[in-house]
Amino acid sequence: MNIPNYVRESQFKTWCKEIITFNDIDFIPQKLAIIRFVRDGIFPFLKSHGYVLHPSITTVYNEIASALFLNEYRFEERNIDYHEYDYIHWHHTISTKSWADFFTYWGKRYTIIIFPEVQSGIIHYLWGQINLPNSPTSHKLDEFLYDTEEEDDKISNKNIDPYLLDMANN
Repeated sequence: MNIPNYVRESQFKTWCKEIITFNDIDFIPQKLAIIRFVRDGIFPFLKSHGYVLHPSITTVYNEIASALFLNEYRFEERNIDYHEYDYIHWHHTISTKSWADFFTYWGKRYTIIIFPEVQSGIIHYLWGQINLPNSPTSHKLDEFLYDTEEEDDKISNKNIDPYLLDMANN
């Protein structure tokens, strides 16, 4: 059965106003929990790994809130001009352990994100929103891969991240 948009919007607004437990001590609206998760969690986490997002905090909040409400993780991808090594580097830079630690920390504050399908949906969404040209991590990768004096020489430097060394040598 198809639910009319105005009914779904009303349900979404009601869901956003629902009072939930946040941090095991605060009782706040769902909307505020998602805003805190995005503003105080996602943005600083990505920044600490050298990535920035295309959309604003408000856009990320709206899109994540909609995904959590609908339990659907389909988004417009803004990060469409990338190479395979950018994607590999994303997974190297933000390891599975880093994501697990992030979600463990935030899962204690906002329990809806403890579910693996929610976590993987958020990670996939965030990759699609990364602003690679403005991300310092991407600049380092590009400098390393493209700003070498002689492209044909194999690079060998013990002070270079093994992942970057491997990418440059292949």
